[in-house]
Amino acid sequence: MSSGFEKIVWSSAFETGIEEIDKQHRLLVDTINQASNLLRDEYIQEDLRTIVNTLIRYTQFHFETEEQLMLDTRYSHQSPQDYEKHIEEHFEFSTKILEIHQQIQEGNTIEGEEIINYLCQWLVVHILNTDQIMVQSIKKFDE
Repeated sequence: MSSGFEKIVWSSAFETGIEEIDKQHRLLVDTINQASNLLRDEYIQEDLRTIVNTLIRYTQFHFETEEQLMLDTRYSHQSPQDYEKHIEEHFEFSTKILEIHQQIQEGNTIEGEEIINYLCQWLVVHILNTDQIMVQSIKKFDE
């Protein structure tokens, strides 16, 4: 098969300094890398379904954690445009994961490389940009 599958290599650049968020990000990275390994080879549809279900549940949990943090720290009031963009990105990712889930449920063939590369790129950009903007703003508000 194609060797074009991406993987995310964790680095300190991903760290936000908020332990709970960092732990959740690591788990998301591990789950996406697990999916990448699975889809690189011949895979059983049930394995893919399990990983996608895990991603749905865990991203929902993680997004709720981040969104509650943004409310608790008044980020939503201090930086309303960044807050809205952040929520929008969560919605976009959740929608994509649910589309993938729907394709699996309908028995459609999943283009593994395309999905994995989307998930990797989205997560990396979101953590390095959107989440870091949020954390820097939160830290600034706390000073």
